[in-house]
Formats: sequence, structure tokens, C-alpha cells
Amino acid sequence: MLSERLTSSKDFLKSNLVSGWDFLSSSAGDYPNLGIAQRFGGAAAAYSLRDIGVNNGPVVDVRCSNGTAPFSALQVSGGAIEAFVGSGNDGFVSKWYDQSGNGRHMSQSNTADQPRIVNSGTLETDPGGNPTVKFLNVGTNLGSTFLERSIIAAGETSLAYLTVSSISTTVPTRQTFNGASTDLCLNSNSMVRLRYNGSSDQHTSSLALSANTNHLIVASVNSSKVSTLHLDDSSQTNSSAFTGDALSLNQFLGENSDSADGDNLGLQGTMSEMILYLGDKTDNITDIKNDMNNYYNVY
Repeated sequence: MLSERLTSSKDFLKSNLVSGWDFLSSSAGDYPNLGIAQRFGGAAAAYSLRDIGVNNGPVVDVRCSNGTAPFSALQVSGGAIEAFVGSGNDGFVSKWYDQSGNGRHMSQSNTADQPRIVNSGTLETDPGGNPTVKFLNVGTNLGSTFLERSIIAAGETSLAYLTVSSISTTVPTRQTFNGASTDLCLNSNSMVRLRYNGSSDQHTSSLALSANTNHLIVASVNSSKVSTLHLDDSSQTNSSAFTGDALSLNQFLGENSDSADGDNLGLQGTMSEMILYLGDKTDNITDIKNDMNNYYNVY
């Protein structure tokens, strides 16, 4: 009898634990205490200087003349990076941690290609006053600073890129936020563009960025391969579906290739946050944008 009761109690407890886990999993998109990188099914990759899923872990590694050290979001906002770099000195990002939990950290071992986070002892901030990573034109050939990692393989159908970024100039031919064979970028008129399957399968909007202005830039593709591009609170949906699948994803931040010298495609401006979701996020995109806008106050 006692054995039967114990078995019954264990089964009851197991059933409730499973039900509780299922409830939390299904409602994760609406659970505000989870970082945005952990909600809505979880991001494939997420980079930010605020804590959006790393749970007080490091968000960035900073290199300066004193060495290289990791810093959490609280340390970023609390002055620890400036103290480490020192008055009058510059600090650079050698690694930007992926907060999705998937280990897709962005790094750069070539010091000349590392974007800047401290300028002459002062933390870099975006046009909205938030801590940011500054991507630079570094020389006469328009070589750019960038971070990179191994790719997400080709073959994805639906996805969503979201970034809070700014550009310091509208002159370059095409500035790139997240690049690979599929990339989120701008066209020659600084309009939001998604190159989904190379140059032959892309969506270019008439939504143009202004220089030295914080923007929330989004490109989403639904399960029918129809894309929608967003700039702040405006959006434009493509009139037709893409014909192929997405190519390789998420290889570079601030560039679209590792041959950056003279290609005129690198980002010249700031990036405060970049998130990539895989899958159709049509039902969630407004909530994700609201989370980002509530923090960065873009529009």
C-alpha cells in the first residue's frame, strides 16, 4: 500500500512539473522577467551592451594598453570599462558575447579591425545616449572595423533581424549591419535592404536612415518567404515572395566580408544591439520591437 502511494505521489509530482514546464515554455514570449534574447522561442544570436539574456555574465571583452578583460552589462553602465582603459586612452571590442545561449560569440583578433567602445577615456554612446559599439572607417581605403564568427548554414526560410544602430555618414555605397551571403544592409541611398539570397533575391525599401540618428531597423521574413522591412515605426512589405532560401547568416557584425579594405560596405556608425531570430516571428515582431524601443527610446 505504501509503495503504491509513493508511486502515485511521484506520478502526480512528475505530471505537475511537466505541466508547469510546458506552461512556462509556451508563455515565454509574454514572460517579462526573461531577457528578450530568451523570449519568443529564443534568439539564434543576440548581441547587446544591456543584459538581454546573459544573466549578469560578460557581454563584451575590451582591449586596451592595459590588456583585455570581460565586462558585464552592469559594469558597462557603471563606469568599469572607462576605469580599466584609463583617462585619455581608447578601448576596443575584441569579443561581443552572444546572449542567446547558443555560443555564437563575435570576435576580432586583428587589432586594426576591432570596433571602439572607449574614445579618449570616454565610453562611446549612440545618438540616444546609450552605451554602444562604434564601427569606424579606418583608413584611406574605407576599410572598416568588424567582428566575425562561423556562419549559420544556408537553408533557413523564415527569420528576423532587429538592430538599434546609427550611421555617421550616408556617403558609402552600402553599409552593412549583419553580413554574410544573406545580409541586413543599406542601399546606395541609405535605404533599408535585405539581401536574402544574394543580389538576385532581395528586398529594398524606400525607408531611408538619417545620419547621426538612432534607428530601430528590422527585417523579417515569414514562412511564405515574404519579407517586411521596418525603420522605427514605419514598415514596408514586399509585393512578392523570395524564390530561394536564405544563404549563410550571421557571419559579420559591421561588414559583409572579411576582405574589408576598400569594399565600401562596412558600417560607419554605432550598434547598440543586434538580435537574430530564426523562424516566423510575424506574431511577435511588434512585442520584440516594443521591448527594444522601450529601452532605447528610438521613436
